[in-house]
Amino acid sequence: EFRYYPAPLVSVRGRKPVYGEIGHTIMNVLADFKNYTYALPTIRGLVIHMSTGRTDILLPKNRYDAVLKALNTSNETVLALGSNFSLSADSHLVAIQGDDGSYQTQAINILNKERKVTGASFVVF
Repeated sequence: EFRYYPAPLVSVRGRKPVYGEIGHTIMNVLADFKNYTYALPTIRGLVIHMSTGRTDILLPKNRYDAVLKALNTSNETVLALGSNFSLSADSHLVAIQGDDGSYQTQAINILNKERKVTGASFVVF
């Protein structure tokens, strides 16, 4: 609903759900359909920064055990990690679902500020 941030944290009554069907998305990879759950291990303090031609995944040194646990419990073919909101990024990626059910990624940024470092909320290998 908002293109720039900071955006107000408000709830709009009667609003359609933000996401409908998961379709062909990353949720298919992460979902456990037997137990109707999905798993995305999040490591406290981990942030993802993207700039032109470069992606940095910053892991705190004191989270070694959490990283090992995420590696050991990940799917054989896919490693996915959730990250934290980065205060040093000047824009962030968000997923938007169109009326036709398709998804697209868009960066939201601070109004009238050039994007240099974009933050992301997860990474999948």
